[in-house]
Amino acid sequence: MQKLTGLEHEKLLDEYKELLEQIAELLHILGSADRLMEVIRERAGAGP
Repeated sequence: MQKLTGLEHEKLLDEYKELLEQIAELLHILGSADRLMEVIRERAGAGP
């Protein structure tokens, strides 16, 4: 049971780190008009 809890803890930490990286990237996009326009162009060209 302790091993399972440890694995779950590790999984949560990995997910947390991934979310922090995503947040950092989004803040970078929002902080740069050039980067924001680049993302808009990428998304507009990608289609549904």
